[in-house]
Amino acid sequence: MEYLFIDESGTMTNIYCEQFPYFIICLLHVKDLRKLKTITKQFISRNLNTLKSLGSKKMFRGDKFIEIKGSELSYNLKIEFAEHLCKYDVFDIVYIDIENKDIDKKLYKNKARAFNYLVDLCLGFVIKNDIFPKGDYSIQIDERNIKTNARKTLEDYLTMELGFKQNYINEVTVKYFDSSNNIYIQLSDFFSNLYYSYKRNNEKYNSIFEKMKNKGIVKYIFKFPMHKDK
Repeated sequence: MEYLFIDESGTMTNIYCEQFPYFIICLLHVKDLRKLKTITKQFISRNLNTLKSLGSKKMFRGDKFIEIKGSELSYNLKIEFAEHLCKYDVFDIVYIDIENKDIDKKLYKNKARAFNYLVDLCLGFVIKNDIFPKGDYSIQIDERNIKTNARKTLEDYLTMELGFKQNYINEVTVKYFDSSNNIYIQLSDFFSNLYYSYKRNNEKYNSIFEKMKNKGIVKYIFKFPMHKDK
């Protein structure tokens, strides 16, 4: 079974492209669930006081830690956390990188459908090209990304397109979680925010991204609309 955790950073918009130029989706492929959970908790425990000092109501409820949020971390903590996680060969990443100014307005009319379409298009490409392995897939997504009535659609679509039509996968299940209850979705959120930060400030984040690429952690960046006809 292949485990994939999906979250996003940025905004799908044709109207406010100057303010929100990018929409980033992170596909976090986890090879060792237990190890990744352990090293994540180690970092949080070791840095709990520092995290608390940030004053984030998204990460803490009173004194109780709720979840790690990439957008709430300082630059130094982002780099330290990324370097800590990347010491271990327990996950890899494919990014979907969308340039809002280049998107056909029709795609964003239904944002849930656009999200599903982009995930399907990217996943088909990376499995076809052996960037991610063929096989059975368990996909878990932040429930805030998709409206309730659109959630079954992605599983059905992936089963039809990648299973029956192209035979890239045998079986796929898609489930949605509150990220506060799923540490792996929190990590997908962290890495999507890290790449979004890199897009907004290439010079500042270039070093950590070069390390991630060189170690094979960033397996591929799927740029859209460049890939839409592939």
